[in-house]
Amino acid sequence: MQNVKMELPPGVARMGTEYSVEGRYFDADLARWHQGNKQPIGGWREISQSTVTGKPRAISTWLDKSNQIWAGIGTHSGLFVMTQTGIVSDVTPTGFTTGRADAEFGGGYGSGVYGAGTYGTPRADVSVVNSASMWTLDVFDEFLVGCMPQDGKIYDWDLNTSNAATVIANAPTGCSAVFVTNDLFVMALGADSDPRRIDWSSRGNRDLWSPAATNTAGSVQLQTNGKIICGKRFIGGELIFTSVDVHLARYIGAPSVYVFDRLAGGCGIISPQAVAIVGAQAFWMSENNFWMYNGYVQAMPCDVYDYVFTGMNDAQKSKVYAVHNSAFGEVWWFYPRGDSFECDSYVIFNYLDGFWNIGSLSRACGTNQDVFGKPLMIDPDGQVYEHEIGNMRDGRQSRIRSAPVTMANGERFIYAREYDPDEQTAGDSTVKFYTKYRANGDEYEYGPYASASPKLVRFSGNFVAWEWTFESGENGRIGVPRLKFSMGGRR
Repeated sequence: MQNVKMELPPGVARMGTEYSVEGRYFDADLARWHQGNKQPIGGWREISQSTVTGKPRAISTWLDKSNQIWAGIGTHSGLFVMTQTGIVSDVTPTGFTTGRADAEFGGGYGSGVYGAGTYGTPRADVSVVNSASMWTLDVFDEFLVGCMPQDGKIYDWDLNTSNAATVIANAPTGCSAVFVTNDLFVMALGADSDPRRIDWSSRGNRDLWSPAATNTAGSVQLQTNGKIICGKRFIGGELIFTSVDVHLARYIGAPSVYVFDRLAGGCGIISPQAVAIVGAQAFWMSENNFWMYNGYVQAMPCDVYDYVFTGMNDAQKSKVYAVHNSAFGEVWWFYPRGDSFECDSYVIFNYLDGFWNIGSLSRACGTNQDVFGKPLMIDPDGQVYEHEIGNMRDGRQSRIRSAPVTMANGERFIYAREYDPDEQTAGDSTVKFYTKYRANGDEYEYGPYASASPKLVRFSGNFVAWEWTFESGENGRIGVPRLKFSMGGRR
């Protein structure tokens, strides 16, 4: 009788077929690897007392000077704030221009009914995708600032829920994004509808934008072949992401104020919210790869590359949203999969141990634990959830499945006899086994077997895969179970 450890490297590998990643895990959902264990992700619960109106496209959290905790939420049709107790207030600016809930294709020559319209009237190029309306939000001092490109104005909000957000005085219009730098400059990206222009306010003064010898306001035409998408504070400067490259802005003081260095090309960001800053590292998704910056830009080897990029709804890629989950050393990217118009799936990079994970969860945007103590995420219907709390996961199972493992060759098969679980709390999970006699042959399923104690099992085959499952409400920890079997031939 042989006794084999059911131990594989952590993370999911999903490049090609199951057999091409033998010896790895092939699928997972609502589960993770952490500190040597397989376990379900934490649960979630509603925190907002009401939903926001419109499709959520950004969230930012902060603590004001009176120790009040806030969340700012931008949707395609408005701006909202939420208190720590979940009270939501509409602070949409007066005259705000509603954006697009979804990305849309242009018209172009040959679209529409033949003969319709006037000859010579220009039409939009059918190949052009008009992006979904994505907010960028930040905090200046203690005030929320934000911009949504289809509206183009930069707003701030004064912490009074009775007041709507207002346009920042003298700020440029026609902007695509905004953020606040390490040195307290408000940076307007794509200012005056110029896709390569960056304007910044005078240091510490969000209302002063006209450059003069007596202030540090300024403007630059970024040297890029793409269009500016977003910017983020970073150690030693600010990262400016475009559709084709990434730049580092460094504050040097008057008279130039900022210098801009192009770091790398061919790594443009896929959406305004597709980047996460983790200390001295930045992680982002491009059109067809994942990238990181930690002093230099490098492509990230990705074990689930095929699965993510061939499965994404490319038309709605402007909605991709990155969320840092610092408690587990993870960066999550939510993205729309298949024919979904909203982000319904995720891919995770564990930057502590360097592996990837996948799953499905409908979340439009989110943020790290920060001042709320737990990560906040918002579903496409506008409900805000507190995550990594408890174990309730809307009744959904968590699961991890291996790729098939070759246990015997030719006319020799294994005959499994016993499954010996290894759990922190016995009985928190079940296991199923899937066997085949040939790689392209029929698959046979056995189980589920409860893991409260060693279980007698009866199955045979050349190739064996297994799947652990946790029910909603369970919070198990699986270590290294064992499978006992004997070798034999056909009977």
